[in-house]
Amino acid sequence: MQRRPLVWALLSHRAGESQQILGLGEALERHLDAELRLIHPSWTPQASALGLLRRVSLAGIDRTHRSALGSRSPDVLLTAGLRNEPVARWIARSSRHRTMTVLLGRTWAPHDAFDLVVTT
Repeated sequence: MQRRPLVWALLSHRAGESQQILGLGEALERHLDAELRLIHPSWTPQASALGLLRRVSLAGIDRTHRSALGSRSPDVLLTAGLRNEPVARWIARSSRHRTMTVLLGRTWAPHDAFDLVVTT
């Protein structure tokens, strides 16, 4: 028996970005029979600076919320926003790039830092 794909929706501090992430996550859950996990991070004061500096780090998320990331890396990670980019890239790196990262909107990091960038 195959396991269901695990999709993480790393929500943003902006409601519009989070709605886009949720919409895509719910569509994947329905159409791929995926397991959707919502991650509601609490950002540290340096979160935006880490994104602007193109870092790969969890330092932008408060330590108490890092446990929500769990031990099993997702198959797909959906995210958006400057504050989430370093975290998304850290998750991909820690999974040895087995996690497919999907960024919605504008990226500050190089485009090739993500598997898919969906923007207008």
